[in-house]
Amino acid sequence: MKVQTRIFNRQFITLFLCLFCACYGMYCLNAVFPLYIGTLGGSAGDVGVMSACYTVTACLFRILSGNRAAVMSRKKLILLGGAVLAVGIAGLALVREYILFIVFRGIQGAGYAMMTVGASTAVIDVLPPERLGEGLGISLLASSIALSVSPAIGILLSR
Repeated sequence: MKVQTRIFNRQFITLFLCLFCACYGMYCLNAVFPLYIGTLGGSAGDVGVMSACYTVTACLFRILSGNRAAVMSRKKLILLGGAVLAVGIAGLALVREYILFIVFRGIQGAGYAMMTVGASTAVIDVLPPERLGEGLGISLLASSIALSVSPAIGILLSR
């Protein structure tokens, strides 16, 4: 039996795209979020509180998700994170109350953390051991590529 030494297999490409889409969506949203809150009459302080809620929740859920990734299916963690992230993003479009914006930003942070931790740990499972470092470096490009294009696209789409 021949040992798989390719990095770019179907599972890796799927996980790369999953990471890219999660990062793309959040970086796009993070670029336009202050503008959106401003159109609703919110202040820079309001944006700061909502962003802090997202960041703190994402940090906490990264720790919790790391533990979950060790004991549950990575696929379930990715799907759960994607669903939670979608609820958080959709919620922002539906609410107008300050406290609900904070709640949905927190939900986004939790979903983003679960999805990206699940996908990042799953990448390790699909890479050949002798190419693990190279493969992880390539998978992290998903976030960098998303960060380089999505804020501009988000602002362009918001106009």
